Amino acid sequence: MICGSKHMSDMFDQIYLNKLNLKLPGQQTHFLQFKEVLGGFLSKVQNWYRKVTEENISMFFNLSQLLNPEATFSADHQVGIAAHLKSLEDEFKNYFPDLDWAEEAFVRNPFTPGLDITVIADVIQDELLELRHDSSARDTFLEKSLAQFWCSTQES
Repeated sequence: MICGSKHMSDMFDQIYLNKLNLKLPGQQTHFLQFKEVLGGFLSKVQNWYRKVTEENISMFFNLSQLLNPEATFSADHQVGIAAHLKSLEDEFKNYFPDLDWAEEAFVRNPFTPGLDITVIADVIQDELLELRHDSSARDTFLEKSLAQFWCSTQES
């Protein structure tokens, strides 16, 4: 099982999880940045899962070094690592169930043409439609950070 546990050392030694932790936003950031970081990490985990099922372990440096080039990656190790990666993905999705939020595009840029207004709550659709046609608000959006922009809309 040494081979199977080497990918775990890669997860930590190659600082995959440490890098994730350092990227997570602090006090002066907003939830969209948080979602971007987690979404990026989950995409990597899904990609690693795909690669492992194709017997590619190049992203796990320690494990790759342990196996000599002629050695075959055993089916047991492949299944174990793939199961761990799937479990990791499931745990993140369980802990952060709202990562797939349909209204995010409106929060990110309410002035994007062609956004489907029907995916947002009925109670804010009218306000958003007014905002989308407010040239002063559009100028503020272009001049300020995303957080500053939305704070300024509260003031008005």
